[in-house]
Amino acid sequence: MTSPAGWFADPQNPTVSRYWDGTQWTAHTRPNSLAAAPAPSRPRRKNGWVQYLLLFVIILAVGITCSALTEKTDSAQSTTRSSTVDRPATGTDSTLLDVATFREVTSRDLSTYLKDPERHAGQRLVLYGTVRQFDSATGPETFLADISASPDPEMLETKPAIIQGDKALLEPIVEGDTVKLHVKLLGTRSYENAIGGEMTVPSFSVHIAEVTG
Repeated sequence: MTSPAGWFADPQNPTVSRYWDGTQWTAHTRPNSLAAAPAPSRPRRKNGWVQYLLLFVIILAVGITCSALTEKTDSAQSTTRSSTVDRPATGTDSTLLDVATFREVTSRDLSTYLKDPERHAGQRLVLYGTVRQFDSATGPETFLADISASPDPEMLETKPAIIQGDKALLEPIVEGDTVKLHVKLLGTRSYENAIGGEMTVPSFSVHIAEVTG
């Protein structure tokens, strides 16, 4: 069957249409509307070295910032340590550094507390005493003292007691000193005396200390 006349894709060149007169191909052609459009040109890629340079700058900036923050944190921690080194360890109770929270007591009051230290643990007192032992055997944070409720121990009977505190606080104190102590009663503590026997005495933590003689 013969195709009717019309425009058809040129069998020799698909990009154009050729006119078929019903019996044969003519010389008339026209562009084929279905011809493949030229492939769009690919966009040129930006220079790769610029991207790498920007990435390097960003990484460098982040590194410098992190380093600065770390140094600032370390410095703050160091400052905190230095500013508290000469203060006794009081945990979170800042009132232990307030002299108003400690009270002077009579000799009778002190005798009552020392008769049953465990029962009266937590009492905050102002005591006076003489350092009897403070050496390598006791360590830098503990000493043995004869204590009383009066700054004149000759007027009152003294009692042996173990005093413990922060190393920096006790640094100025040596064996033989007379001291004024703001203490908290802890209970009792045992130690071995010079002749090898064991003694149990009241134990205090000291939070404010003053060498008076």
